[in-house]
Amino acid sequence: MIAVEKLDKSNVEDLLSLTLTQEGILYHYLTANEKDPYFEQLCIHLTGDIRPNLIKEAWARVSRSNEMLRTIFRWKGLEKPVQIVLKQYEIPITILELGLVNHAAERDSIRLSMLEQDRKKGLDISKAPFRITLCNFGGKSCELLISHHHILYDGWSGGILIKELLEQYEGLLSGYKVQISPKMKFKPFVKWSRSGDKQKQAEFWKNYLVGFDTRTTLPVLRESDETIEEGGEWNLVFPKELQTEMHRFTIRNEITIAMLLYTAWGIVLQKYTRSNDVVFGTTVSGRPPGLEGIDQAVGLFIQTVPLRVKGSPDIHISNLLQDVKKGLKEREEFERTSLVDLFQFSGFGSGESLFDTVVIIENYPLDERLKKASGGLVIDQYEAFERTHYDLTLTVLMKEALQIRWTYNKECFDLNAIQRLGRHLHEVVHEMVRAPDTALKNVRMLGLDEATVLLNEQLQFKAEYPYNLGLHEWFELQVERSPENTAIEFGNQKMSYRLLNEKSNQLAWLLINKGVVENQIVGVMVERSIEMIVGILAIVKAGGAYVPIDPNYPPERVSYLLRQAGISLLLSQSKWLDIIQSNKLADLEILPLDQILPELNTSIDNLKFPYDPERLLYVLYTSGSTGQPKGVMVHTHSFVNLLQWFTSEFQLDEADRLLLIAPTSFDLAQKNLFSPLITGGTLVIYKPGVYDYKLMSAVIEQQQITRINCAPSAFYPLIDFNLSSGFTKLSSIRTVFLGGEPIQVNKLIPWTNSLTCQAEIANTYGPTECTDIATFYRIASKDIRTGMSIPIGKPIANAEAYVLDDDGNLLPRGLVGELYIGGVGLAKGYYAADHLTEERFVFGNVGIHKQEMKLYRTGDLVRWGKDGNLEYLGRSDHQAKIRGFRVEPSEIENQLLQHPIVLEAVVLERLNDRGDAALCAYIITNQPIGAESVKNFLLDRLPGYMVPEDIVFMSSFPLSPNGKLDRKSLAEPDASRYIASSAEMDTDVANQTEIELSEIWKKVLAHDRFGLNDPFFEVGGNSISLMQLHALVERVYPDHIQITDLFTYATISKLAVFIDSKVKYRDVMLQGLEFPLLNDLDSNSKQHKGAAIGFHMTVEQREYVKAIAASHSIVPESFFISIFVFLLSEISEKSTIPMNSLLRVSVDQLQQEALRLQSYSVDLTGITNFESLYELISRFQKTGESLDCDFVQFKRDASKDFRLVPLFFTSEAASILLPIKQWFDLRIEMGASITGYDFVFTYNEEKLSHAAVRDLTNRYIQLIESILSYSK
Repeated sequence: MIAVEKLDKSNVEDLLSLTLTQEGILYHYLTANEKDPYFEQLCIHLTGDIRPNLIKEAWARVSRSNEMLRTIFRWKGLEKPVQIVLKQYEIPITILELGLVNHAAERDSIRLSMLEQDRKKGLDISKAPFRITLCNFGGKSCELLISHHHILYDGWSGGILIKELLEQYEGLLSGYKVQISPKMKFKPFVKWSRSGDKQKQAEFWKNYLVGFDTRTTLPVLRESDETIEEGGEWNLVFPKELQTEMHRFTIRNEITIAMLLYTAWGIVLQKYTRSNDVVFGTTVSGRPPGLEGIDQAVGLFIQTVPLRVKGSPDIHISNLLQDVKKGLKEREEFERTSLVDLFQFSGFGSGESLFDTVVIIENYPLDERLKKASGGLVIDQYEAFERTHYDLTLTVLMKEALQIRWTYNKECFDLNAIQRLGRHLHEVVHEMVRAPDTALKNVRMLGLDEATVLLNEQLQFKAEYPYNLGLHEWFELQVERSPENTAIEFGNQKMSYRLLNEKSNQLAWLLINKGVVENQIVGVMVERSIEMIVGILAIVKAGGAYVPIDPNYPPERVSYLLRQAGISLLLSQSKWLDIIQSNKLADLEILPLDQILPELNTSIDNLKFPYDPERLLYVLYTSGSTGQPKGVMVHTHSFVNLLQWFTSEFQLDEADRLLLIAPTSFDLAQKNLFSPLITGGTLVIYKPGVYDYKLMSAVIEQQQITRINCAPSAFYPLIDFNLSSGFTKLSSIRTVFLGGEPIQVNKLIPWTNSLTCQAEIANTYGPTECTDIATFYRIASKDIRTGMSIPIGKPIANAEAYVLDDDGNLLPRGLVGELYIGGVGLAKGYYAADHLTEERFVFGNVGIHKQEMKLYRTGDLVRWGKDGNLEYLGRSDHQAKIRGFRVEPSEIENQLLQHPIVLEAVVLERLNDRGDAALCAYIITNQPIGAESVKNFLLDRLPGYMVPEDIVFMSSFPLSPNGKLDRKSLAEPDASRYIASSAEMDTDVANQTEIELSEIWKKVLAHDRFGLNDPFFEVGGNSISLMQLHALVERVYPDHIQITDLFTYATISKLAVFIDSKVKYRDVMLQGLEFPLLNDLDSNSKQHKGAAIGFHMTVEQREYVKAIAASHSIVPESFFISIFVFLLSEISEKSTIPMNSLLRVSVDQLQQEALRLQSYSVDLTGITNFESLYELISRFQKTGESLDCDFVQFKRDASKDFRLVPLFFTSEAASILLPIKQWFDLRIEMGASITGYDFVFTYNEEKLSHAAVRDLTNRYIQLIESILSYSK
């Protein structure tokens, strides 16, 4: 906390309230973590007759005539902050006498060091918001550094101050007194700024922003890993030719350069944010002509107001310019409206800004005054440094050469991203002035060079493939090479390549006799079996296109597929005849393969019919947005290209054994079926029906499966099942291909970390419409280690991937757009659905390509990552808008999956019981957890608006027939799950702190329509009222909270818990246990080392523990702690055992739970059985003090450091434990999973040997097993 010095009242000239703009800046000053966002520097290099004492006196004179240089700010303990003008105030001036420095390089080094040190020093605006540093280089030159806080004055004022300083210095040097005309005081402006018709302002801005529903925020664009120290800066200079064109254009269209650049920036923002409606900040001078002398006054007059640029895709640039011009004119009367009020008028509330970029037209006369300066001091050069709280500020400098200074937040952008933004703005301006009749949708911000680079990258994926080779011919070539090798295995059945070829030939000849011709649709409704493979091969050989129909589909779906595909011939099995015949399709002929294959006597010779590479291979039906499946028609050559790439990229050969587990109606099953049959390997068919992971594991081990391909959600249970056996049954696997949905990396870790895992994992991406795989990514071990979101990678051979905006324009790296796929893998379209084909398969020009190309619109949102891989961000139709923010649910899902007990997560946008758009998370966990705990976990990682309002716990998710998540079937959450409003809440549950805080909220908000769990900003709070709230809370609880704490603890209940924790808990002395297994301590060693020993308890053992816990009304954790305490007592021969636990306990009267540390001493005197010990430990946990680790300072008695401090905790507390783990010598971690319990003993190697802990662990296990055995 800043210590506030008392003021001499006799030295106070005036006391002023703050303007609303100043209040906003003060808010950011108080909430800044480290760097003050409004710290400014002006460094001027002066030459001439340098006399430091005269410079000091010149500043004193300037200060006497400009009250803002004598102004300080106070707010602590005040309901409203004030600015105090002092009568006498000596500007802090530091003079550094450095002697003669002639070398420019040395001067630059000194200057840069001075600037950096000055920035680190910062400004205390309660004491000295303005200071001077003078570096004197021997009397002939100096660096004059002016540091001030923006709350004092604006850029125009800076020019006035420099002019007056130079005039005063010249007078002092010449011996005459320079008179400064009386200045306008700041007070009239403060009064004027707070005047105006608030109702008219509200009406105008509400109307101005009506329909604006998404805040304009640029995406984070950082590719480099550079250290973030300060904000960055870069200058864009417009070429003279373009400046000339801009000048002529503005005259012709009766607009200003500012209007042109505003519109251009609006267009760039539209392209970057995928919105036709954007808002950004612009600055106005804020000097009302009605106030006499305002033009020479010094103060903060500048005002930031929003500018809206809205245009449909078809609007012409010329019309959009006129709309912007009209909007600027209309808003002039209302530009004094504060941003705080504006945010309220917008309907978004005041928790966040409407925009994060500001455009400043810098036309104040500082530059001209500096140029004209002459006399005793000459200004050679200068440089300015400034910060704002906005992530990006564009300052347009109206110099001889028009330039834009880009000031940016390095946490959001790197230099490459800013330079790319600059090029895009330049390109847009170029198009605007040369082709003003261009429609907005056709404005391209990528220049020729950038577009060429992006498009040329696609060329690297071009490759030769056997276009004219039929799939059946490829298979027949392999039959010639290895006729007696086993082609297929199914259970105990095996079939060689020769026999498979002969059987499929016989059936193919039968199909020909039945009238099957090229491209004819033939249905295949057969379970996974050898008959299924024979049937599919026969259709391909006969020239037909197969349509897989899963026999387990509902009868209605089967009927729809048969009718929609116009199937007249169906290959099936006897068991499905009743279902098929119930459809009463008169023209349908059914061939039950289990009956006819053994009786076939047709030719076994290969069919030698002409082959057309454009022939259809199959038609796969996928879920459709209309509610009915749609059939995707795939060309044979497209599939041949896929197999050529797949088998060569992953080097499939005769030694491979591939397990087919996916339904044949699933697109990824097709390559799994054919790839081993063209490379001489063996296709192992898994039995039909529901997956039995015990049986699947046995099949993998017995059959020595080398490759497996399935959806990630089908693979995770295989990992879970094999966890307890060390994954030995999976040791033969060399490659796992996962596709169809995003990969949850954390679920792969147990297997990939095991010694038996030698497999590579590949993420394969591609819609059915692009022949299964369009892009792929080989997952590296570091990807899994770091828990990164797995990219979908780069295109496969002869595939093309383009990221386009909503108007079909090419997007640069880092920007989110829709993925369009082209190349030879593109499907022909949808069967008997031309309107759907035209909707999803589009023709157009991409970038510099003049020739139209066919592309498939995936509907998937992606961006090119810095490593050249595509990053999948979710579906465009799943995108949500919450409180004006565009939200990608997949981002929240990824964070939820980082929670140690969350297994699966889906986030959707729903209407809450208030009728507002809200996020709802559906999650599956491996153990019980409170919804509030999940929300708190997310609040540590995401902005508040991205935390779901409702959490719905589920045991499983509904799936579509293809095994994918069926989002439409997720139930609407009950209204009862929502937090009750304050009007309905029982005030008896509020504690004293909550009651006191509620009274403060009522005073600040001027209403009582809020509850204990309502966030401050969602019930009418804003940045200004937040400062008032902080001041009033400080009166009641002095020195307990910072203003930034009000963001973290935004509700009354959370803030009360925080305050109570601060009040109750300070230092905690950890008690240790004299323990006979301790090593000899090295007094010189201070490093806390750690090693670990783990063990696993089975599901059966877990259920016994749960039964014991339930019978004694305790939780399993109490059971395990009790046994450990008893063991420590036995080994140490002590009856009092100090214990610490980090578990989930109740923290308030509402029984809300949170992870808390509890420290207690267990006295075993008189304890004669485990039942009594269970009860004692449980009582400690329920009634003992619980500490929030964030508010605890641990201590240990140095004289007793030989003692052992133990800790028992659950896996979900691991992240909380990280910063405090060094305080505990023996940490027992308990984790729960579907396979049982996992325990890890982590110990301080300086106190415990490995052998000692192993012995302790073994005794612990034996004790648990004996108790469980006795309980049975």
